[in-house]
Amino acid sequence: MNNKVLLAFAVIGIMFTVLVIEEILSNLWTKIKLWRRDGCKIKCLCKPHIYEFDFCWPNSGELGLKCKKCGKRKKLYIDTESFKESHTGRVLWTRKK
Repeated sequence: MNNKVLLAFAVIGIMFTVLVIEEILSNLWTKIKLWRRDGCKIKCLCKPHIYEFDFCWPNSGELGLKCKKCGKRKKLYIDTESFKESHTGRVLWTRKK
């Protein structure tokens, strides 16, 4: 009789320990998934990015680009002197030498 009681308490203790370990591991897995989604830099991005123009502010030289595949956005700041107006009134892109 005494052995059966000890065996029952041992089984209850082992089951409780397994449940606690399972709870810790599931919380850890959830935190890792949230960290990978929001915080880490290790992500599978589309390579190569194919950008389209999102917005352009010619007076400040700010240019917004957006990737067609993944939606990633980038801002570029362009030197406003590199835009040169031609005699036809159109804006031409010129490279500095």
